[in-house]
Amino acid sequence: PGLPAVKVVYAFPADRPDRFRLLAGALQEATEAVTRFVASEAAGTKTIRFDAGTSCGPAYLDVMWVPLSRPRAGYLDGGGNPLFGDVKAEVQSRLAAPPSARNYLVFVDNLLPGASFGQAELRRGADQPGPGNPNNHGGQFAFVWGEDGFDADRGKGYELPLLMLHEVAHTLGAVQLS
Repeated sequence: PGLPAVKVVYAFPADRPDRFRLLAGALQEATEAVTRFVASEAAGTKTIRFDAGTSCGPAYLDVMWVPLSRPRAGYLDGGGNPLFGDVKAEVQSRLAAPPSARNYLVFVDNLLPGASFGQAELRRGADQPGPGNPNNHGGQFAFVWGEDGFDADRGKGYELPLLMLHEVAHTLGAVQLS
């Protein structure tokens, strides 16, 4: 308690179905896979902390549910690419408090007509190790842009944990432009 954690957010456009109940298990399993993998790679000394603790119990992922206000087309540019800033601004406006040491991982369901991919904020010049790295201060957003009909069973395998890990790692200072 009190340590920085990644808050997972489930969002969906206004003209697409709310599939949170269908995908909640896949999100839970994907974050558990990420946590186990990072802990294994760090010989048990570190891992990514996801915000957990619900009425179901302390080990359950606490996911923020955000129905977006616009239809899917309102979050895509002319080339069909997600409008990162628009989705981020809308999610930020729903937060109880401004971003702090917490980072956010947002799964936007049914946003793309094609395959899922991810995108995250990068802080320029923030690839040095140690306490002076500005990525240690949190407040950053990572997104997994889900395709139409994202399959919850497929998400429990390799694809969703990989996307989540890669994008969250950007917000923690890994996989920088340099």
